[in-house]
Amino acid sequence: MTFEEHFNNLIDTLNKRFPKLVKKHNLCVVHSGGGCFHIDFVLNKKLSVSINPYLKDVEYNIPKTEKSKCIFGIYDEEGNQTNTFFKSFKDGLKRLEEIKRDNLKGE
Repeated sequence: MTFEEHFNNLIDTLNKRFPKLVKKHNLCVVHSGGGCFHIDFVLNKKLSVSINPYLKDVEYNIPKTEKSKCIFGIYDEEGNQTNTFFKSFKDGLKRLEEIKRDNLKGE
């Protein structure tokens, strides 16, 4: 499978499994190199979040269900990790929306 086929397959899978969440939270699949794919969530102009399933370690793929345990890594614009937390995909997105709201209040 080529990179393009793999990437398109991941996007298609994400859109089929999480259509409401993808639209609600404006999620996208990103590639960070070395075959690693992540779901990206933008908190604000300076912070974004990489989301990956997590079992015993990070899985460089997309979550399989809303209940999938995930690692949420928050990164600044220089790529420095500023925070990390673990939750189910669905609960983690709720937490990110809270963080996003809190950041907007502080601006």
